[in-house]
Amino acid sequence: MLIRRIPVILIIATPLLAFWFACQSPQLQVVYQSNKSDTATQLGDPQMYYLKKKAIHADFPYNKLDDLNSAFDKLKVTERASVFSPVVGQYNYYQFLSTFRGERLVFPGENLPPITDFHDILIIKTDDEDHIIDAYHYTTEWAEYPLDYDLFRLSQTGLLLKDGLDIQDLKLKRIFQWSTSDKDKYLNASGSLKLPTVK
Repeated sequence: MLIRRIPVILIIATPLLAFWFACQSPQLQVVYQSNKSDTATQLGDPQMYYLKKKAIHADFPYNKLDDLNSAFDKLKVTERASVFSPVVGQYNYYQFLSTFRGERLVFPGENLPPITDFHDILIIKTDDEDHIIDAYHYTTEWAEYPLDYDLFRLSQTGLLLKDGLDIQDLKLKRIFQWSTSDKDKYLNASGSLKLPTVK
């Protein structure tokens, strides 16, 4: 019986080529980051969504976005933004944050101020020409189950990312629906995006 021998060079070259191609793949790169704290917009005023992070060769962490209840497990409210961090991909990633004054639910007997600061996180994915491909919106302080009830996703196509873009133009649609009615189906907030002079 004739046994074919695999050339030794092929055995050595195959893992080396795989490693070389892996090294040639673009790596996620954060090209802009701001840790500046923004002043909260007042109750009832339009919100301002400030760019906090831009990354290239990026994508959304869909595995976490598809299961927020598990992703938030054991995380403090202040750590929830980490769930929306980019992963390696082929798109541009933008993360915006809006700080605003809002009314919170205060139960009888609780000694809490009824007005407090809330934080809305908005992540947007674009192609290299800034055509918006996908977007998600979430209030990090949301405390009621299911936690993904406050998660909204882009339902509008054909938009370009630009300074001053009204978030209503994104037509952000609630992921989790209690019923088939249109009540609370879309994000009911007014605000606009604020991009720095140099993206």
